[in-house]
Parts: sequence; structure tokens; C-alpha cells
Amino acid sequence: MFWAAIGVGMLINTVGGMVGGGPSRASMQRTHEQSMRSLRETLNDTSKLVTSRQQPQVQSRFSFDFEPPPFPQKNFENLQQMQQGHAAQRQAQTDAMKHQLAQMKDKFFAENHYETAEGPDGKPQVLTGQDGRPQVAKGPETPQQKLVREEFEGGKRQQLAETQDLQKDAFLGKEKQDVQKFLAQHQDNLTSPQVQAELTRMMLDTQKRAFGLQQQHEDERWKVDLPPSEEIAAAVEADLADLRQMEREQAAKEEQSPDMLALMQHEQDVAVLLGEQKQVAQLQKQEENFLMDPRKVLAAEDSPVDLGEVLPSYLSNSLYNMGVYTV
Repeated sequence: MFWAAIGVGMLINTVGGMVGGGPSRASMQRTHEQSMRSLRETLNDTSKLVTSRQQPQVQSRFSFDFEPPPFPQKNFENLQQMQQGHAAQRQAQTDAMKHQLAQMKDKFFAENHYETAEGPDGKPQVLTGQDGRPQVAKGPETPQQKLVREEFEGGKRQQLAETQDLQKDAFLGKEKQDVQKFLAQHQDNLTSPQVQAELTRMMLDTQKRAFGLQQQHEDERWKVDLPPSEEIAAAVEADLADLRQMEREQAAKEEQSPDMLALMQHEQDVAVLLGEQKQVAQLQKQEENFLMDPRKVLAAEDSPVDLGEVLPSYLSNSLYNMGVYTV
């Protein structure tokens, strides 16, 4: 089902979060709430626009006739409560994973330590093999060796963060370029249902790839400073698999809930009404342009078009989050 695939309000804002350097778990949980607030603000703005719209100088046989359907507030609150409960469950799972990993590392370094040597700057540093992994020696870790190890681990985390930032920038740059190319090729036909369906498919594919990259990065952050222990690596892999399974089950439960279905139906109804009003506005503009100075008409046609004027809100909002505003 199309609306079940894209969620309520707009496409899940994974890509939008990545623009800011990568979404946290908490920010992902706020996506739906922010989306619905944005939707209600859009409806309020639309109502105000209809109310305050001044009589045009050129009389038109078209007029706005738009009363937004009542917002299903109770369904929204129920879904929000469910999502907050799910977020708490994931946080508890993550905290348990961190606690277990800390215990396993403490045990490992009570029996082993990283070999160190004086570096070029005269300070001790961890010795690594050709594969970049630290060299392990038997014997409990000393306080001095622990300080050197923690500095080494901090450097690995920083290096990973920089690499992931580059990957996200490259990903977003390519996705944005592909979307802009598509929009440019179809700029005269963006109101076509076929064109909008293809654009929706592109945005869904982008969302899936972005979410996959995000999960890949999260897994890498869990593993970046693990000691070279098969036992610890296997435990982390198993814990991450359990966490991903929990996420899938929670997502399915939210998507199939009656409250989500009610919100999706409301969003669909609003999208249809807004689409109709945009078409009315375009017809009004065309009729009024007929009596305008031809030079002004040509200048208007050459100006960039706000995507919110020609696309449904769920698409224009997603494009805005990618930094694409006009065509």
C-alpha cells in the first residue's frame, strides 16, 4: 500500500536527518511527531490564506473552496504513545548492550593488554599490525597502558566519524543530483500522476538506501573500538541482530495499527484536497496572466518554480529536506 510505504506526513525523514550529520535514535523517533505538526501548520496556513486572500484585480470564475478535514488528534496521541514506548524499549536494549560490552572489555583487559612503544612524538602509542589491528599481549593492563589504549580508541572513533561524514556527503550529493536531473527533464509535466509516481518511487528508493547506510554506520560505531576477540565480536553481532529484529517488529506494529491507518487516511484526504486547490490556483493564475503585460508573463515563466506549487505535500516536503526547493 502506497501510504503505508511512505508513512504519515511525508517520507520518513532519514535523508533530511543525514543532511545535518546523521540522525540520532531520538531524532528519528521525533520524525513522525514533527511531520504531523508540519502538516497541521500547513493546514492552518492554508486556512489563513483562504480567509485573507484579497479580491484579485482581474475577476476570475475560479475560487477557493477548501475546508480541511478534522485532524485525528486521539489517533495521533495513541500512536505517539506507542512510539515512545517502543523508543524506551530500544533504549533499554541499547543500554543493556553497552553494559554487557563494557563488562566483556573489562574482563578482556584484566587478562590482556595492547603492546605499546614510543611514537615519533616521544609519547607511547599502541602497536598495530599490517592490518591496523592492535597487537595483544598476555598480562593485565596497567593504568598507563589503559590511558594509551583509550587514546587509541578515541582516534579510531574520530577517524570513523570523518569517513562516515564523507560517505554521507557523497551519498546525499548523488541522490540530490539524480533528483534534480529528473525534475529538470520533467519540469513541464510535474503535475502528471505518472511523473509523480516515478518521483515517489525515486524518493522511496533514496529513503531505503539512506536507512541502510545509517544502519551500516551504526554497526560500524559499535565495532570500531572492539578488542581483537572472536568472543566479543560474536556477542556484539548477536546483540545487533536482536536489536534490528526488534526494530522491524516495532515498525510493523506501528504501520499496521488502527491509529496509523487513520492518520494515513487523513493525510491522503488532505493531499487530495491540497492537490485540487493547487490546480484551481494554477487555472486562476493562467486566466489572470492572459490579461497581463506579455513581458511580465515571460519573466514569470522564466522564474524558478517552487516545488510546493506543483507537487503534493509529501513529495515537496521530502525534496525540501534534501535541499531541493525549485525547478
